[in-house]
Amino acid sequence: MNKKQMIKISTWGLLSCLFWGTGCKSEHKYVLEPVNEYKEYVIDAESELSTSNLYTFEDHGKEYLTFPVHNKRTILIYDLSSGKLVHNFFFNVASPRGIGSELYGYYAKDLGHIYVPDFMQKVIYETDTTGVFKKTINFSTADDGLNPMRAYYNNLHNVQLTFLGNKLYIPQQMNANLGSSCVEKSPIGITVDTVNGDVRKLPMNFPPLIASKELRSCIEGSLPYSETFDGKRFIYSFSMDENLYVVSPDHHKIQKIKAKSSDIPEIKFKKIPSDFSKTLKMTCEMATYGNIIYDKYRQVYYRFAYPESKLADDEDFLKILNSGKKEFSIIILDKNFNILGETKFPPFTYLPHIFFISKDGLYLSVNHFKRKDFCDWKLRFQKIELIKQ
Repeated sequence: MNKKQMIKISTWGLLSCLFWGTGCKSEHKYVLEPVNEYKEYVIDAESELSTSNLYTFEDHGKEYLTFPVHNKRTILIYDLSSGKLVHNFFFNVASPRGIGSELYGYYAKDLGHIYVPDFMQKVIYETDTTGVFKKTINFSTADDGLNPMRAYYNNLHNVQLTFLGNKLYIPQQMNANLGSSCVEKSPIGITVDTVNGDVRKLPMNFPPLIASKELRSCIEGSLPYSETFDGKRFIYSFSMDENLYVVSPDHHKIQKIKAKSSDIPEIKFKKIPSDFSKTLKMTCEMATYGNIIYDKYRQVYYRFAYPESKLADDEDFLKILNSGKKEFSIIILDKNFNILGETKFPPFTYLPHIFFISKDGLYLSVNHFKRKDFCDWKLRFQKIELIKQ
């Protein structure tokens, strides 16, 4: 058996040798309850409301919220508690300080270390609140010759850059460069050693949820996923899989755990209709799973789920899709991935992909365009409390 075969077997072929967990109901029931507490962040007149990317981070014990102005390639940083804008800096399209035409997902480790992907190249820049590049991290070719995908992220399917020591973990999309074997051969991520520059493919590939030959003909065929790192493990939530994948930092050990929504009887891929409007409508209506996030303050996980729904033919489907579909629920899991409860939220009320977790709770964006109190010049969040019944 050659090395290539051994790597393939070590990921999915020998999963029976690993621990396959099964999420189960806890004896205690928990719910998520909206309370009358809000936080808001005023957007200046020249900026735009961010509904694609938003992150939080800490620096010397203080919490910050940050999001980009995409087409202006600007990063805004707010004091999370006071709502005050404390930093505002931008990048060019080309050198110097060039990152391509758009700015999407990035990673703020702290105020002195912000990692911004180039929109056009396989490069990540280390900067700070001055916007001046301090280091360039190149990941154009991996150790085995793999041609990685660019680092492009948004919160609709939330994945983030993560540091493990000196190694930067870079999540990957389905790699179209691998042609007819892209599902079987696409790595879930790569790592870059920021000291010596080594780029390595992680041993875990995308799960075989659909045959490679069917990708282009099916909605969600690109196998979008969400990922979070809880300090010890990576957890993956794929849109078309009721299971979670709990993975060791080196991605050699894979634990598959059922985390099924009570509102989603089954998950089914659907063929893409010939009419684009029908495709958008079907994408909005079909059942999928969403983001997985870790609440370190309460030591629970939240998995978002989108049950099947129905929409009128005259709706703005693209706008609804970018706003988190019609309705959603959040599955609550404990630190062992036992299901503690599931809370369903009212239609067209929140942006389920724009959220943050603070010391005092989970906050969901109330900037849904269908709300009567919709406002496009400030980001508003409602506090959602975790309550034991």
